[in-house]
Amino acid sequence: MASTAQEALIAELLGDVGKLHDEVKALRESLPAIVADLNERTTALHTVIAGLGDEAVQAAVMAHVENAAEKIAAQALRDAASTVLTTTLQVPINRLESGAFAVYKAAKAMQRSAREQVALLVGVSLLAGAVGGAAATAMATYLKDPVTHARAPIIEHR
Repeated sequence: MASTAQEALIAELLGDVGKLHDEVKALRESLPAIVADLNERTTALHTVIAGLGDEAVQAAVMAHVENAAEKIAAQALRDAASTVLTTTLQVPINRLESGAFAVYKAAKAMQRSAREQVALLVGVSLLAGAVGGAAATAMATYLKDPVTHARAPIIEHR
């Protein structure tokens, strides 16, 4: 039973990994459009900055804009990857955790059952040994003195 549940969980996990692969592929395909849009906006901003006049101001603003654009692009990529990974992998991770816990509980129950069976077998073995020992003692006593045992009911009534 545990093996079947485990196989089902693995199959679900593989399906979810396939979905994750498709989403990452779609993200990879949409990135060039995002980068192109960012480049267009940066070019438009460069044009506006060029119209400011003072070269020192232009250089400072340009450096600031390029630094900010790099930070924004890097953060956007991290956020997109984090969102894809979180939304896609969280469900299979939760399923895997709950499946592992179910397998753990089943193993504990089987271990408890095995202990109970061993205790029962030991108890029955001890009882059988005691009964066998008592029977052997009675038989040995009878075989030593059969006359006393034959007269035992008569002796007890007196």
